[in-house]
Amino acid sequence: MNVFSFTPANESLIVRPADESNFSIIYDNLSKGNFENISGDKFELVVDKKELVKNLPDIPWLYPEGVLCRMRAYEALKGLLKGCGDWNPMTLYGETLYYFSVTRTLDILDSSRTKFIEFDNVILGVKDYAFKNIDCKDSPIFRMERINGHYPVVTQEFVDKIHSENLSGLKFKQLGAVT
Repeated sequence: MNVFSFTPANESLIVRPADESNFSIIYDNLSKGNFENISGDKFELVVDKKELVKNLPDIPWLYPEGVLCRMRAYEALKGLLKGCGDWNPMTLYGETLYYFSVTRTLDILDSSRTKFIEFDNVILGVKDYAFKNIDCKDSPIFRMERINGHYPVVTQEFVDKIHSENLSGLKFKQLGAVT
């Protein structure tokens, strides 16, 4: 099974918290494998140019630690992602969106074959991925164990679901395959 990273398809259309102090909620409470229930009515999102909202994709880009979904994407993905994290409602100019915090972690990297980026014996990232032969069919999105700060990754099943549902907003880069 293939493993992918994901990024926004349109980097000029980024969603952000209306209240800048809420960035800390996203960074500390909803990322890095954390989850906290937040009130959707108090977590308002905005885009830099309100007129761009009409071009908002199904999966707008908020923060690389999770997935922000409009209702169509949320309905398509909620069953697939069950058990891999939790959802929080947020609002964007009155529209309810759902942010998925990824909490599932897998020990998927083959450390003997993976080429890590290190500084003072601290792993900062991965240059070349080599994956263990593990079953990740129940984990279409997950965080990689041992790589602090690494953004979540997705499997072929996730990518196929995005394509079959014709959901917009993400692009994918293959990192390798589970052997």
